[in-house]
Amino acid sequence: MQKLENVISQKPDIVMTHFIPTAFGIPRKYEDEISNAYFYFNADEYLAKMKHKSIWLAGHTHDTGRKVIQLGSKKITLLLNPIGYPMETNRLYDLKNRGLSAMLDF
Repeated sequence: MQKLENVISQKPDIVMTHFIPTAFGIPRKYEDEISNAYFYFNADEYLAKMKHKSIWLAGHTHDTGRKVIQLGSKKITLLLNPIGYPMETNRLYDLKNRGLSAMLDF
């Protein structure tokens, strides 16, 4: 976590991690699964150190999502933009156009 601490201390506008920094993004059908520890981590201490209007981009879960986290007077946007596995259905993208579909507009 030392690398993440170093990044956060520089007050970046965008942080990108593989794992989700909160339990937000875990699909309801999996919210009681013991394996959730492999999908997210408790990043409250890092989120608290981020500047207002920062963005945290993550994947690992297989559902997309967007949430604005209010921390005092700061708002941090959490964006989940995973690719998932090829055999998963109901995705908003396809692997042929992966590069274009995974892009986000800010």
